[in-house]
Amino acid sequence: MTEPNLYQLGFENQTEELENVDLKIEGKIPQWLKGSYIVNGSVQAKFKTAKYNHWFDGLAMLKKFEIRDGEISYSNKFLKTKDYLNNNVQDKINYTTFGTNSSDTPFYIWEKFLALTGNILSDNTSVSTSHFLQQ
Repeated sequence: MTEPNLYQLGFENQTEELENVDLKIEGKIPQWLKGSYIVNGSVQAKFKTAKYNHWFDGLAMLKKFEIRDGEISYSNKFLKTKDYLNNNVQDKINYTTFGTNSSDTPFYIWEKFLALTGNILSDNTSVSTSHFLQQ
């Protein structure tokens, strides 16, 4: 049996959106623990005729774990950016990104430079962010 290429799992599409799904818990969550844990990451990397080449490039989805009264629920939702809408309507990649060329033109290096300077910029935000509240 061959070992799966675990690196490639980062390029698998996960396109189902869920809302407030109760998760099965093993053990017990302390009653004092409450709040939300939100993660932003890329989950859509493949289209009909193209795929992203870097884990930073896929279309972004927020994933939320809500902890209340000893229970945990899960929700996730795509960020409905212009990039998300255009890519899915046209079923292709429309902007050159960190590791992916969006076109077959010889000018893609120029596109990448302009993307880095903010002049041609995807509004996809598949980067991790953290916000901590202290009470």
